[in-house]
Amino acid sequence: MYFRDYFLQLFLGVCMLPFIYGQAISDSLTQKAYEELQKGFLTHYMQKDTVKATLYANVYLNKARKDKNQTYLVSGYYYKTLLEGNDDSKIAFLDTIINLSRDFTNKNFPTISYYDKGAYYHKHGQFKLALDNFLKALTYNKGSNKEYLGFLLNQAIGILKIEIDENEE
Repeated sequence: MYFRDYFLQLFLGVCMLPFIYGQAISDSLTQKAYEELQKGFLTHYMQKDTVKATLYANVYLNKARKDKNQTYLVSGYYYKTLLEGNDDSKIAFLDTIINLSRDFTNKNFPTISYYDKGAYYHKHGQFKLALDNFLKALTYNKGSNKEYLGFLLNQAIGILKIEIDENEE
């Protein structure tokens, strides 16, 4: 009987350790500033450590929700978009970003979200939807990276037009 109780306590302790440790990490991250969370996310994302990048993205997004800060909320959703493997969820995140950022002035959103949606539709052969999103991105392109994003959008539209012409022949 003693061995079984000892084994059960040991088993539960080992099983619960990751959850307790993970909660402690998550709690310590909530105290960090947005810039530190962003840096942590980008570091782990670039290192392809999706577990830690997801942790940072979730904490960032939850903090923005709690603070009701739309600028940070949009960034948090974008981080989630970068990590999302499910296409439907990715498009849903992009739509959320577009809805939250339509009235932003001098920001790169929703331009980037429309660009990403256009790229998604282009990749999946839905050229009309791709073109629609690229054109919407051009109309919202007023951010600090206006020239660069304009170049990318015009390039994407040009490539798309070439592919449409090839498919019509």
